[in-house]
Amino acid sequence: MSATIRPLDIQKVSSKWALATAAFDISNAVSSTRLLNPNSTLSVDTPKGVLGGMVARASGAWEAREGVHTAVPLGLFNGNSEGNPFENAPAIASGVVPIYMHGGAFLVYVFETHAHESAFASILSTYDVGDVLYCSAFGFLTTELPASHSTPGTNHAVAVCTKVPTASDLELGIKLLV
Repeated sequence: MSATIRPLDIQKVSSKWALATAAFDISNAVSSTRLLNPNSTLSVDTPKGVLGGMVARASGAWEAREGVHTAVPLGLFNGNSEGNPFENAPAIASGVVPIYMHGGAFLVYVFETHAHESAFASILSTYDVGDVLYCSAFGFLTTELPASHSTPGTNHAVAVCTKVPTASDLELGIKLLV
């Protein structure tokens, strides 16, 4: 999971948002009780906390945590950019992590691979170039409309799919809309 998000062009990154306590503590391990969705982009040793490519949402005044389908998205977390030239991009230890906002094109490894229902049907095959992407119930990019969930959310568009993941190239290409 070292390279979970790669910018392909110039975009705005904001590192003003402090991470809410819950943003450090969320478990992303496939077997965790919090993350019941068996997302195939994660492994059993995925670290706790927000991941690069997860949707960010506000959690208070200048605080951010992982997105949910019922909240307005801020952008995408970039947890692997510390030390990049020309960016004020602190690492997680500082309590602040960059959030890409206001456009940009990216390749991401972390995105929704299963539907939100208890059956967890695979949605990998449903990604097509041009699809509008939303925030899933688990904070990942998905093609599922938030309004279709059992707890409906507003269909806030986060990105548009520009590259479909394949078995040989697992990155999802996106154009950020928030």
